[in-house]
Amino acid sequence: MRVYHSLFAAALFTSAGACSTAPHHNATHQEVASVSALPNRNLDVLFVIDSSGSMADEQQLLATNFPRFMQQLEGLPGGLPNVHIGVVTTDVGSHGGTVPGCNGWGDAGDLQLQGFTTTDGKPFLSNVVDPACNTDRSKNYEGELTTAFSQLAHVGDVGCGYEQPLEAMKRALAPDHASNAGFLRDDANLAVVIVTDEDDCSATGPQFYSGNPELGRLDSYRCFAQGVICDDDEQDPQRFGQRTNCRPRPNAEYQTGVQSYIDFLIARKGDERKVMVAGVIAPTLSTISVEADPASSPSVARLAHTCERGSGDERSLAFPAPRLAHFLSGFPGRSQTSSICDDDFSSVLSNVGASTARLMNAACLEKAPQINDSGEPDCEIVELSARSANGTRTETSLVPCGPTTTNETCYRIVEDAAACGAGPSKLRLDVQRAEAATVQGYAVARCAVAE
Repeated sequence: MRVYHSLFAAALFTSAGACSTAPHHNATHQEVASVSALPNRNLDVLFVIDSSGSMADEQQLLATNFPRFMQQLEGLPGGLPNVHIGVVTTDVGSHGGTVPGCNGWGDAGDLQLQGFTTTDGKPFLSNVVDPACNTDRSKNYEGELTTAFSQLAHVGDVGCGYEQPLEAMKRALAPDHASNAGFLRDDANLAVVIVTDEDDCSATGPQFYSGNPELGRLDSYRCFAQGVICDDDEQDPQRFGQRTNCRPRPNAEYQTGVQSYIDFLIARKGDERKVMVAGVIAPTLSTISVEADPASSPSVARLAHTCERGSGDERSLAFPAPRLAHFLSGFPGRSQTSSICDDDFSSVLSNVGASTARLMNAACLEKAPQINDSGEPDCEIVELSARSANGTRTETSLVPCGPTTTNETCYRIVEDAAACGAGPSKLRLDVQRAEAATVQGYAVARCAVAE
């Protein structure tokens, strides 16, 4: 095992003691690894699955390839974490309205079992270490977890066509959602995985579904026109042509702001470092095309699809999702985006699983660092406190462990092909603490990344 410790850093260690409270932060460095002061083996995973009329094939792909997701979690040190896995749909109805196919509140963020029966009556799957013996596992389902999830993932294709994954997520995780009690644990890490072929259309209320002519025709394009703004459509969002720099519309009257959902998740868990979000959605493009709907006369606007899978009767289309893309970007370093148009979801679920696994253990450097003139990784290592109530953190520099260091808090970057062989660097951040931690914190490696 090779241990890296630069001469410059070793000098710091000799002269400055264990740490400095005023670290120099290099803006060109990227976070590539982190180690929690208090390891947490609890993980809650919420899948938000589109149940509209175009999603049957995608649900099958999700169920078939779910074992790839589980392989990533089972490969963690210590094996499978203590998991809760739940499923909700994107159907939140029409906020109490009576729109055909979208009546009332739809599934309202209720966790869905699709006829599956858990042994404890809970609406989610649980597989945790038995607290009575701390070795055996306790689960609330018969058979294999992958088989049970397969049934949950088939949420059907008769749900509301105005998909509201962000609102469904919020309702599912709300502290007052009594029927979902027990799913979200206060101390657990949280992964949210959204699977949909259209953008988020989380409405502010039933007025979005009204016959108000100023809102345009009541169809999916209304979601885009009311919830998204682009550089070139402020004068007429109904016009045909290209759109650039499309993003959530600020202060939208009829669509809930995306930032509110980012803030909700952070507040719900108390720290964004305990959250990972993933989107299996249409790819994000630099331009979005608005075209004439050939089925309408006079012509009205509709979005052109971003990607497709299959052909003929088996052809599936997916449409731009700038609101969801913005939501995912609200968790830098803790988000993952995959294309819903992939022919095979094996890599999709592997990637989502790998990002989820890094919530539990991110010690392996996920990108290869540049090597400096001394032959060492060009990295800076800092200790971050947990997020305070007002959203701030303290940041303290860590120094490398010396060859004989035994009683100081310090770090090593080591080669570890056994643990990190699947990554590009095969390097691991190892933190030695002078004494056992009593409060949560994160040792973070920020490195200049190799091209």
